[in-house]
Amino acid sequence: MTAPFIGMLGAGQQAGDGSISSTPSSAYQNIDDGQDHSNLNGPIEQSTRPDQPGATIDPALTKSEGTVTVVVRLETADVPMTASRQAAIQSLKRHAQQTQRPVLRVANQNGDGVTVLSRLWIANAVLLEVDKNDVSLQSIAQIEGVKRLHANFELGLPQPMTSETDDGNVGTLNTNRAGATATYNTTYGLDQIHATEVWNEYDTMGQGVKVAVLDTGVDIDHPDIDLYTTNESNETYPGGWAEFDSNGTRVKGSVPHDTDQHGTHTSGTVSGGNTSGEYIGVAPDVSLMHGLVLPDGEGTFTQIAAGMQWAVANDADVVSMSFGSWGYHSALIEPTQNIEAAGAIPVAATGNFGGGNSDSPGNVYDAVAVGASNETRGIASFSSGEVVNTPEDWGEDAPDDWPDSYVVPDVAAPGVDVKSAIPGDDYAELSGTSMATPHTAGTVALMLSAAGGDLPTGEIKSTLFETAFKPEECSPSCDPRDGNDTRYGAGIINATAATDRVAAQSGITGTVTDASGAPIEDAAVSTPSFTVETNASGQYILRARPGTYDVSATAFGYENATASVTVENGTFTTQNFTLVDALGVRIVSGQPPVVEGGESASVTAEVANLDTYTAELTGNYSPTDATLYVNGIQQPFGEPIFLGGYSGDLNVAVETTSGTAGELSVTHTFHGEGDTIERTTGPTEVFAEVTDIAVVDSDQNFGDQVVTVLEEELPAQYRITLLEDQNAMEGVGAYDTFVMQDVDPADLNVQAFVAATDSPATGVVWLDNWGSDSNAIRELSNATGDPARRNQSNTGSATAIYNVTKSHPIFEDVAEPGETVAVHNMFWSARSWFTNYSGQVIATVGAPIAGQSGPAVAVDPQTRTVLAATLGRAQGIENEHFYEPADQILANAVEYASRCPPVCSPRDSHPRSNQTRMRLVTVVDE
Repeated sequence: MTAPFIGMLGAGQQAGDGSISSTPSSAYQNIDDGQDHSNLNGPIEQSTRPDQPGATIDPALTKSEGTVTVVVRLETADVPMTASRQAAIQSLKRHAQQTQRPVLRVANQNGDGVTVLSRLWIANAVLLEVDKNDVSLQSIAQIEGVKRLHANFELGLPQPMTSETDDGNVGTLNTNRAGATATYNTTYGLDQIHATEVWNEYDTMGQGVKVAVLDTGVDIDHPDIDLYTTNESNETYPGGWAEFDSNGTRVKGSVPHDTDQHGTHTSGTVSGGNTSGEYIGVAPDVSLMHGLVLPDGEGTFTQIAAGMQWAVANDADVVSMSFGSWGYHSALIEPTQNIEAAGAIPVAATGNFGGGNSDSPGNVYDAVAVGASNETRGIASFSSGEVVNTPEDWGEDAPDDWPDSYVVPDVAAPGVDVKSAIPGDDYAELSGTSMATPHTAGTVALMLSAAGGDLPTGEIKSTLFETAFKPEECSPSCDPRDGNDTRYGAGIINATAATDRVAAQSGITGTVTDASGAPIEDAAVSTPSFTVETNASGQYILRARPGTYDVSATAFGYENATASVTVENGTFTTQNFTLVDALGVRIVSGQPPVVEGGESASVTAEVANLDTYTAELTGNYSPTDATLYVNGIQQPFGEPIFLGGYSGDLNVAVETTSGTAGELSVTHTFHGEGDTIERTTGPTEVFAEVTDIAVVDSDQNFGDQVVTVLEEELPAQYRITLLEDQNAMEGVGAYDTFVMQDVDPADLNVQAFVAATDSPATGVVWLDNWGSDSNAIRELSNATGDPARRNQSNTGSATAIYNVTKSHPIFEDVAEPGETVAVHNMFWSARSWFTNYSGQVIATVGAPIAGQSGPAVAVDPQTRTVLAATLGRAQGIENEHFYEPADQILANAVEYASRCPPVCSPRDSHPRSNQTRMRLVTVVDE
């Protein structure tokens, strides 16, 4: 289930929409893309890959019968970072035209069985209508170049937050409007971000910049709305207006209108005037574009993607997206990235679900993610934000250049009780991150306008983040103050400070070199409020208003240098820095928390100018059982290793001895350039035996939550790893127990996996829950017929309940036979169960009012197999919704599956920890 926060994407087929131009045929009769398809009639075999695994298929498509609408995703384009806007767009179009041909060819050969509905290049995608009675999805997945098939999912526009639900009084801060001037009467939002100071200082209100708002439409009859057009006599507003249907096809002849009020409101915040007596728009002179992609508040993936595509094809500099879908939707990564590849800035809302959550595309790393502040500079309780763990949350869909983790939002902006235009010459105060997003889009427009429009997208984003501010007293919190936190991000945007950094016609410039005169790249040159980095030639430019600044230059492996620099009006003061070599040390990766005797605990450090290195073993692990290796060479503990000014990676590994146990840390002493730096890493717990657990998940991205629970509940000698289902077969033999959270049969042959893990040497816990995000028991049933069937329901009250029917170690310290245990409290007692399993059933599941549904927990002691329905994690049924006894049941199930019956070898037997764990037993009367 998708929890919408606002709508999504589109792709048009009309002049000026940037679509791929094609000639109609029976297979793609709705396409008008100007291409010759006469050469697309070759044999199907030339377009498929019978010897290769097919693309992943969305479970929502496999469950549907008859005719389905399918988004076919192909290889993403590699657009050079240095490409111009037009070169980037042409590269995207060319790549799409070339790689989509096999799909069009197969569609053409299958007649009425496959119809091409639309094509995109902002995301390399083709929208097909497929009659599954004539053509299988598997055959589409086998087409050359196809990477993924997913549904053309719909998203909805929620009602904006109200003042009763948005904590409008959350702040306890000074309410004086620091940005207000005597010249302009504005909304509090414009004052808070200091927009009017930019108007005064740089004599611009955004002229020369295009901002595209993708939303529900816009009322151009409102006196504060002025929509851009290339032809004022054309009522369709060419270049400034486009409407897209659910297929992503542009609606011909459409004239500007709003199907809701949301789109007019967000548009007004970007560019609205002051007919009401106060300015409502951050950049009133900007060229406003609007793409209607959320008719009546709902839109599809292709609908919104087409809007993105139209925006960049028509030279939008900023794309403002006050919509999103809860969670991590990898389908939105490519089009969001390509907005920036085409030279525009994607600005998106984080969502209205509060802390610990975020929406896509706002949580796509490349987007500028915006949270909502209130009039007193606090953060609204509804404003979403979280730390995104890239490998766990995005999996393999994350681009290689993304960091391992990052924080959303990036910044905050006014989003509570924001006054703006609504249809009918009226105004309304609305709340939501939807309202914060256009404040940010308008600020980017001011930056571009003041700077003359020629700024790299990376510089715009980094400047916006680095100049954001946090109040002296944050509400509810802003930790860390000097970094990104999940409420403020980097802080509330400051239009004046950001514009100064990119447009001020004064500042400081110079070169940073080493003692030999060689340039130092990536050195940081800073004032107390701003930092820039040097280029490959060691040069930097730091724009600043007139004044005196303390400037510092720093680089890894060099001593810091400082200078006091005075900047005069209209000039750039030259300040060069020469940095002297210094010892540099930074730990790149620390020791693992757990190893088994015989394994190594390794540390990697980046060093500069290192003369000697010494490692001391600390902790209670016996030194006689430890062997030290430095960069692969055995070395003694406690004695200096002479390295002669070495710079580079230093790998330190402590090899332990099989069968030993203890705790070890390493004290590292680095010496060079007359300086000494000491660091301690660890501790690492060494166990004679470690139980290795693999939590297996597909691309549904909830396996990390199972990992978290097991790490908290299981004894320390259990080592938990998140494993993709496509790698599960390779893991047989490497792991003691598998916890199957979710599997895609296209990536894992479940029957073969069951056969490979059927011996007592490997334990398997099969999880499941309502919906499709945790489906392991369902796929086990489909593949083996044991259990015969998996069922689900969400009827009853809001609590799913286990009824324990037999005494078993899985319920140790939790419940006795005849007792009931509350499992979770979400989605109206959402639950799943199974029937006719060959093992022993030890608990059933049900719900108050609805009663017991069927078997939920069962064991097969001979094969170390556990079935645990309703314990899987899924959208809306997450860790925070499970009761503590349910988490203990899950941990007990893993411990049970990790113990061997007598036929196992001793290596496979891992007795339960002696530690006593007190747990609350929840007994629920039905």
